[in-house]
Amino acid sequence: MMSETPVSDKLPWEPVSQADIKVRSKEPLLLLDKALVGSVTSYNSDGVHVSPYRHFVVYLRILSGGTGAQVLQVIPQFLEPESGKWHDYLEGVWASAFWEDVDTATEKDVVLHGDCVGREFRLRLVGTSTSSSLTFTVSAAVEFYE
Repeated sequence: MMSETPVSDKLPWEPVSQADIKVRSKEPLLLLDKALVGSVTSYNSDGVHVSPYRHFVVYLRILSGGTGAQVLQVIPQFLEPESGKWHDYLEGVWASAFWEDVDTATEKDVVLHGDCVGREFRLRLVGTSTSSSLTFTVSAAVEFYE
């Protein structure tokens, strides 16, 4: 009978080829810090230059305030350099990145990923049926990697 190598003997992991190495941004970048979507129904983060990277991971913390039927959509966007217009990225999980107030009443922590398809990246928050008493508070950090 063959015995398996204990996990502790396998650490620290050493890459065996260049393909095993993931180039990452230095640390997650805080894009939104308790952004309030309510009376103001949309919010955009600042843009970030992402051309050296191929993928992104977004860490979201969402909390709703008030009891109603408010809905929050989180949309990654990429800047089209010719026109200067931001375009929605609606691939994969991002096509349905909506949360209702009942989903986030006790705070929701979510991680989602996608591909970098442009040179500049930002997050857009859009609230539906929000008001000064029906709100979402959102914090978001992003990390980029090869």
